[in-house]
Amino acid sequence: MLEISSLDFAYQGEESLFSSFSLSMEENERILILSPPGSGKTTLAKILTGAIDEKDGSLSSFSFSIDGVSVRTLDNKSSFVSRVAQDSSELIIFPTVRDEVAFPLAVKGMNYGDLVKRRDEILSMYDLGELSESGTMELSGGERRRLSLAVNDAIDSTLTIYDESFDELSEKYASLLKRQIENKKYVIVLSSRYLSLYEGFFSKVYTISEGNLVVLDRISSRAFPSISPSQVEKKHTLAANNIRFTLSHEGSSIHSSINISADGFSLSSGEIKLLVGDNGSGKSTLSRILVGLYREKEGAVMLDGVALSDKERRAKISYLMQDPYPSLYLATVSDELHSVTKDEGKIEEALAIFSLDRNEYVSSLSYGKAKLLQFAIYYILSRPFAIFDEPDVALSYEEIARTLDAYTKEGIGILLITHDENIKDLDFPRYHMKAGVLS
Repeated sequence: MLEISSLDFAYQGEESLFSSFSLSMEENERILILSPPGSGKTTLAKILTGAIDEKDGSLSSFSFSIDGVSVRTLDNKSSFVSRVAQDSSELIIFPTVRDEVAFPLAVKGMNYGDLVKRRDEILSMYDLGELSESGTMELSGGERRRLSLAVNDAIDSTLTIYDESFDELSEKYASLLKRQIENKKYVIVLSSRYLSLYEGFFSKVYTISEGNLVVLDRISSRAFPSISPSQVEKKHTLAANNIRFTLSHEGSSIHSSINISADGFSLSSGEIKLLVGDNGSGKSTLSRILVGLYREKEGAVMLDGVALSDKERRAKISYLMQDPYPSLYLATVSDELHSVTKDEGKIEEALAIFSLDRNEYVSSLSYGKAKLLQFAIYYILSRPFAIFDEPDVALSYEEIARTLDAYTKEGIGILLITHDENIKDLDFPRYHMKAGVLS
């Protein structure tokens, strides 16, 4: 039995997030907490794992026990509770993939031979064997997500909290994660939207309302709202022809690499096109070529038939990365928006579209809210084209649809990278990426 009771919490100077929060779970139950960004899902996970305590805000002396053990009083909670962070880079501490997975096994006191065997088994399960000696910061977003899942399997705690962990995963790895979850004693999955793969998988589904859990008997908004590309009076076309590029994981002694080959890519003003493919297939790498962060060895990226320099690409194409935090560096939401425009009307418009509070501190934003702030900044910049790299992470379908609609009404052409099956089912033109080859 897992029991949480009398949990109250508020960040310093802010309204209460939890009030007399409680939860009880039986062994082998699987719980889904389905709630929008900013409702407290990640905060809950951090409180239970000890990453947030009394120094971070007003926290009650709540009780938290698993199988009769008071977890809250333990100095080292990892054998009882762990979380897979929604920001896959958050908990990475070692320079190489294999060291990251080996560390929790070493903490358990496993002898070297058994450690190596178990480490390699886990790496192989998540198709990370060829990347075992690669630098952790060289990985794509999907590869880092798989690494975070691999590390959590090495920790093997009694309760695992998966924070938006199905996001960024292709169908293959989402199915693998479901199989792994089925073998765990206690599981809580946190999500901002209902995915089709959740159907029939969870024992109970809750939302967070007024600081506590409420059972969801009926779940709405499972489908992605319909969106129509905008009609733009003056159209521009972004194109890429005969692109060739090789990205090497230089930190790896086995020199793993991906070769990119892209012919015939085009995107017009106000248009939405999808870019789909398995994790690690080269989607983000191609994006970085298009925006001039990587330089192709052959070929050209062109606007209306004229080749663009790297600098010109960055001025014409916005790249909204999977992780929003590296692009946010000022104190408040207002500061960030004022850094790109002094037009108060445009700022007010962006705040309304993306449901943001101008006075909120960036450091206190949830991952989903940080994504919305990133969307607001690039909406104000209004470059002719935008690449959305996994924009659905930690957001509801309504928020994603509202974002896409706002951008296309400005005449912005969008290349949308996603693994979400409901988004992939939309009637948009698409490109497929497989082993670095665009088709």
